[in-house]
Amino acid sequence: MKYVIQYQINPSFCLGVSSATAGTPVLLNLLAGVGNPNTQWDVDPSSGLITLVGNSNLALAYSGTSPGNGTPLIVAQIVLGAPSQRWNWVGNPPDINSLGAPGFVVDNSNGGQQPGNKIQLWQFQGGNTNQAWTFTPVPTLEKFALQDKELVSAR
Repeated sequence: MKYVIQYQINPSFCLGVSSATAGTPVLLNLLAGVGNPNTQWDVDPSSGLITLVGNSNLALAYSGTSPGNGTPLIVAQIVLGAPSQRWNWVGNPPDINSLGAPGFVVDNSNGGQQPGNKIQLWQFQGGNTNQAWTFTPVPTLEKFALQDKELVSAR
């Protein structure tokens, strides 16, 4: 199932990329309607992969081999078992925990609320709103978009 990963503090924003090519930074994007293939993700809790719908060969990953506070998140070609591409979000809401860098999570840099804000790896801090995400199924967004469209046409 496809999901949009929304910023919990302001669900008008979500995780996405400007293009579906390896090495592209993951940034905060403005959510429009149900999103687009570059802001939609397939998630597999058994493998820990979060893959981009716009190019299913690309997975959410941290860049480099020495993760730490501020390490940029990118989309990278899937390498099975690569620690940088494995995540846990099940049983940990609203955090998305890195399995390759224990104790680190997906973080919205400085809590910025503008398109293009950097998404990074940061040490987990309980209650830090920069680290709070919601996985919203695309069919749910489609349902709300249809309801909004019907309300507008009924006016």
